[in-house]
Amino acid sequence: MFRFRRSLQFHIGCIFSVVVFFLSTLLIVTNYQNTKSLTYERIQKETQQSAEIIDLTFENKTLPLFITLNTLAESNFGTLTNYPSEKTWLKTIKNIFDSNQEAMSFYLGFENERSIFYRRLDSQVLRNRYNAPQTTIIMLEVNQIDGKQE
Repeated sequence: MFRFRRSLQFHIGCIFSVVVFFLSTLLIVTNYQNTKSLTYERIQKETQQSAEIIDLTFENKTLPLFITLNTLAESNFGTLTNYPSEKTWLKTIKNIFDSNQEAMSFYLGFENERSIFYRRLDSQVLRNRYNAPQTTIIMLEVNQIDGKQE
């Protein structure tokens, strides 16, 4: 009789241990799946928010420049003959750079294969780099058909 009691307690203990083991395994697996799905949803949400922020930032930074360049392309700005010496030409270039702080330079090509490269020189570092006078704010590089530069 004493042996049977001990054996019964042992079996009950084993069954209890097995039930606890399976329940804890089930809880761990369920917890892992829930954490995985919540983490995935959170990552998707944060990625979507980051993508929207990047799109808005890019649009806000580049849209003024695209509008300016499109306006210049539609105007007679590139067909003026005395472009470097005309004050309105240089004032327009300065206004483009002032209204588009992210733009450091831009390139304008003509039908006769001439081209002009405009560069902003608004910092002392840039002026020193290109050996420009201290009052210079815009540098023009005019490329002629024969390869000469002005």
